[in-house]
Amino acid sequence: MKEKYFKLLFIFQLVIGILLRFWKISSFPPMNRDEAAIGYNTYSILRTGEDEWDEHLPFSFKSFGDYKMPGYIYLSTLAVGTFGLNEFAVRFWSAISGIIAIILLYFLSVWVYQKLKLDKKIYRLSLVVSLFLLFNPWHFFFSRMGFEANLALTLFLGGLTAFLYGLKKRWLLPISSLCFVLNLYTYSSGYIFLPFFIFSIFLLFFKDIVGKKDIYLFLTIGIFLIGGAHATWSVWQVSLAKANVTIINDPGIIDSFKHLRADAFMRSPFWGRIWFNKPFYYLRIFLNNYLLSFSPRFLIISAGNHPWHQVPDMGYFYWLDLPLMLLGLLKLFKKINKISLFLLFWLIVAPLPSAITIDAPHATRMLQIVPLLVILMGLGIVQIGSWLGNKKKAKINKIWLISLLVYVFLITRFIYLYFVSYPQQLPEAFMPGIKQAIEYLETQDNNRLVIFQNPLQAPYIYLAFYMRYDPDRFHQEAVWKPPDLIGLTAVEKLGRYNFWVGIPEVEKKAYYVLQKEIEAPAGFRLKKEIKSKSDEVQWRVFEN
Repeated sequence: MKEKYFKLLFIFQLVIGILLRFWKISSFPPMNRDEAAIGYNTYSILRTGEDEWDEHLPFSFKSFGDYKMPGYIYLSTLAVGTFGLNEFAVRFWSAISGIIAIILLYFLSVWVYQKLKLDKKIYRLSLVVSLFLLFNPWHFFFSRMGFEANLALTLFLGGLTAFLYGLKKRWLLPISSLCFVLNLYTYSSGYIFLPFFIFSIFLLFFKDIVGKKDIYLFLTIGIFLIGGAHATWSVWQVSLAKANVTIINDPGIIDSFKHLRADAFMRSPFWGRIWFNKPFYYLRIFLNNYLLSFSPRFLIISAGNHPWHQVPDMGYFYWLDLPLMLLGLLKLFKKINKISLFLLFWLIVAPLPSAITIDAPHATRMLQIVPLLVILMGLGIVQIGSWLGNKKKAKINKIWLISLLVYVFLITRFIYLYFVSYPQQLPEAFMPGIKQAIEYLETQDNNRLVIFQNPLQAPYIYLAFYMRYDPDRFHQEAVWKPPDLIGLTAVEKLGRYNFWVGIPEVEKKAYYVLQKEIEAPAGFRLKKEIKSKSDEVQWRVFEN
């Protein structure tokens, strides 16, 4: 009966996870431009076999010049082909990945806690850990949007779980290798994180891996080497584009280094050589970025600085999670063994992809740390349990009940902030209301020009997405802007739609579309305002 109720509880937990991740997923939050690009490139591949740049079945999707990985786009052909080109289809696989990750984390936690020789309640503890992930703000937020990193996280968890269980059931090892290879096709952070991580687990579990030389071992090695080599070769353009956002290649950092070094040399040539040599300078930036990844401000208080990655007034974890993580680390270091070293290596290498970039700490680039921190929280619960072991049962139950009530309050607050408060203060980067603006313009005079300001925010991709712009027509009509210093570009003209900065000529009949309550230049009069449910102006359409 206990086993039956346990399974029912696990299923009920998954149902809650599905409901929370899919509820209103088509309408909230608004799509960001990367989601629109993923959706339209998927649509274009389905219709013509070519992306928006007229490249046939590419492995590197140029998009805005930032180059996107192929994994999420090609997988999305199933969703877009089934549900059509809409927000639900773009976000479908990310939401599904979020649910699968909860299941995988349960089995991963069971394995870890068994190897750490915890008490007999490891299954209950693993269920609690998967529940932590279900309501974790970081994972929850990313599971409701079409983030490639979220799919990559689930592939990583699938590869890791299959690997660890495959040490005994060796038929799982090739599946593990396949998941890791697919991760490399899905998100670029894998090229920094996975080599270090896989090397560490290979060293730790070397005897278990090669102790039995069978067909599964050779399949595993073959899949990883051949698949990894092909992935690296086929997405090299993505790697080059991402190199532009690293601290080594950033023009601002390079310019700052030159000025600081010149000033230091004027004061003291010796000090300039010691403190402002290039390796030491970049190492300091890297270490600062790395440490910021573990800062309470990033994890608990206000999350990162990226407008697509955060809920206002909310961090990526609840404040009660932090002491559990720290206690989990304490529990882990009480006895150093193979498993504790494995978790420690995971903790060390997870922030690396974020730390080498200019906008660190960056939530998508270090998403692989989330399951580990949740596992540590489970160990923190065990540590508290051991401290409470000698107290009266009534007192212990009271402590756990208070903790549960606090968590219920924190989760309820997050759900409120996400579904009620967040929609009232959406950042402009989401371009909220642009769908309604495009739909309105399509009902107006088709002989007029339509001019959108701020082309580098890429309003063209929303137009292509919501209008389901014919890909062949797009290839013929799209006029691209020259790339900027880091290679980013956008469409400047598409049919009667124009995307540029400047004042249009009054003698040409045009609609002038501006975000928020920005006024149009002389000669234009207000025709339509697009407002939010709270009556806030999101877009204004003017005509001359």
